[in-house]
Amino acid sequence: MVIGHFLTVGDKTSCGGIILTGTSNITFYGRDAAIEGSFVTCGKHSGNFSIVGGVNCFFDMGTKLAGTLGSQSTCPCRANLINSIPDSYQNEAHFSNFTSQDVTKDTESTTTQSSHNTTNKSSSDSYAQSEQKIKPESLPLPAVIFKTKRKMDDYDAEDMIYTHRH
Repeated sequence: MVIGHFLTVGDKTSCGGIILTGTSNITFYGRDAAIEGSFVTCGKHSGNFSIVGGVNCFFDMGTKLAGTLGSQSTCPCRANLINSIPDSYQNEAHFSNFTSQDVTKDTESTTTQSSHNTTNKSSSDSYAQSEQKIKPESLPLPAVIFKTKRKMDDYDAEDMIYTHRH
């Protein structure tokens, strides 16, 4: 089993950067959880970058939570993210759905012009849209419901009458 840890705002990157944004819908120890698309800085390059990849089974409003196994910075260093909290998840394989090509694409298109302080998020947005949303399946109804001839609460129906056998 591989164990990964959730990430929060303020956690560091392996190149010395910091996670800047997260979601206030989920907090760990009073700190917002980092999610796919959260902004990070780089310790070696100026500008803001984003987190790509996330934990496939933990979502906030359809967006994956960031974790140490499946998330990475889009900075030129392609930095890993370092957790500061003990909360973890596990799986036999990494949860990441991105390749190094995805990171390269995001690095090229998600750039920040420090003089204008604007960020192009088009690649990050298109990456999130390309992910298929997992739709929950409807649960099958109990077979007993299909045996009733009229309504579920029709206790006079033949199949709703309990007969005691000796």
